[in-house]
Amino acid sequence: MTVWVPLAIAIVAAGFDLRSREIPDSLSVGALVGGLSAAAFGWTSVPLDSAASSVVVVFVVAMLFAWRGGFGGGDVKLLAGLAAWLPLAGGFALLFWTAILGAGLSIVAAVREKSSLAYGPAIAAGFAVAALLPGALPGLILAIQHLAGVSR
Repeated sequence: MTVWVPLAIAIVAAGFDLRSREIPDSLSVGALVGGLSAAAFGWTSVPLDSAASSVVVVFVVAMLFAWRGGFGGGDVKLLAGLAAWLPLAGGFALLFWTAILGAGLSIVAAVREKSSLAYGPAIAAGFAVAALLPGALPGLILAIQHLAGVSR
């Protein structure tokens, strides 16, 4: 059940991002505090150390993209806040799926001749895939290995 709280936050953040190109800090901080608190009190299956590691890794990687102009500070904070609800592997999945879905949005923006885009929807969708389908990324990797003829 705890996946629905951060998913709701992500959807609301995506709505704000689409409307105003800003994600309120209160949503990101709420997600961060809520996720770490849920882990600390045992309300999720995610141990606190794994949730905290997920936050740190996602924040650092997202900051690297922000410094390169990939997206804004609100996106970084939202990603880190949502990562608090995921184990470390889920944090990597959040980054992966957000990047894949963001690339799709970038293509749509380019076709529509837009110079920028709201990344909040890609973050929300990336979180949904990472949280609701935790085996999707390992399954994708195995499928690619199989197609490439790589054996373990």
